[in-house]
Amino acid sequence: MRKNELFFMILVIACILSAVLYTVGGVLQDVDYHELSKLPLTEQQSEFGKMQTRKSIGEKIQLVSAILIFVDFLGIMITALTYGVQNAEKRAIKAEQAKARELN
Repeated sequence: MRKNELFFMILVIACILSAVLYTVGGVLQDVDYHELSKLPLTEQQSEFGKMQTRKSIGEKIQLVSAILIFVDFLGIMITALTYGVQNAEKRAIKAEQAKARELN
């Protein structure tokens, strides 16, 4: 595998892992408040605090992973465009060389 392909694959894997992390943040953030009403009043306050903490951590994880997904996606697009242009230039040079050989 060439260096360019390895770099591209690393970006794709990082983007997929960021998407998984985003999902994990969503799962953490999914708080069910209906279960709280079934608890005695003394336990409701401490459980509510725990749920708020989980929600806050889930939101932070989602924010960080969304930023990572955006950066990885931009990296993938820029890398693909860069390598595509380089390959097109190489093909153009080869085509010119082939034409030059035909004329000679």
